[in-house]
Amino acid sequence: MPWANMKQVPQALRTAGLTLIQANAWAKFYDQGKAAGMKSPAGFAWYRFKQEYRKEENYWVRRKNRTEKSEIDIPYVL
Repeated sequence: MPWANMKQVPQALRTAGLTLIQANAWAKFYDQGKAAGMKSPAGFAWYRFKQEYRKEENYWVRRKNRTEKSEIDIPYVL
């Protein structure tokens, strides 16, 4: 479900600070989750999106490489 302009992007994604390109990337992940029959395709989309992007101040920036860790990639250790 790619969007042609920001007016079509859901308010939640605009509020999160995504650009049009980023919102379309999120939508691609959402569609993958929905096609896989997941109960929460939006949760899956955010999980995948955060593997590709990280937040710097108020902006989402693409990670330089896939080995760059995010808070969701770091296992919980006691």
